[in-house]
Amino acid sequence: MSDEALKFLFNSLFVILGLLAVYFFVVKFNPNLRRGGRREIEVLDRYPIDRESSLILFKVRGTTFLCCHSRGEVKVLREWKDEESSETSSDSSSSD
Repeated sequence: MSDEALKFLFNSLFVILGLLAVYFFVVKFNPNLRRGGRREIEVLDRYPIDRESSLILFKVRGTTFLCCHSRGEVKVLREWKDEESSETSSDSSSSD
């Protein structure tokens, strides 16, 4: 192989490895790009009331909401913080 071909091969390899490193760091430090990551909004259940309205129970970042959806309108009926996160923090403080 000539010197030009070796330089081209090493430069190409360097560029590919650099792109892989950039990809790795972007995925590692951006949680929205991780596969299998936790969803921000999780629909827990949906209860149809009639053809045009339903109750929807969903969770957003540790807060659960009960909403009524009808004809393009959404009303929050109830909202509460999850007890699991508060119980775990109080359990860890009470064990000391």
